[in-house]
Amino acid sequence: TELNRRGAELDRLAESLNALARSHNEGVETFNDTMGRTGEFEKGLFDGSRIVIYEFEDEDDLTIALAHEFGHALGLAHVDDPTAIMHPRLARQDRNDIRLSPADLALLDRLIR
Repeated sequence: TELNRRGAELDRLAESLNALARSHNEGVETFNDTMGRTGEFEKGLFDGSRIVIYEFEDEDDLTIALAHEFGHALGLAHVDDPTAIMHPRLARQDRNDIRLSPADLALLDRLIR
């Protein structure tokens, strides 16, 4: 009788652990669907109401990430120029001279017209 009682208790605990694992796996799948599309970690995100910065190396890197996400908040899309603030991968921008590229300026120009 005692062995059966303990076996039933272990079954309940195992089911509880399985439910927790399923919940965790759903969270991982959601993260992978959201952040794993490009295969690269995003420095930040504009979610429609706020800017969230996930990582930055230094003040200049933070400035570029904030400028990029602020551009999205203004309604700007990504551009193909890898040196532009609005390029999807923030890696080749000049950190010593942070400024909008011609591609960034063209986006802004289209926005205000």
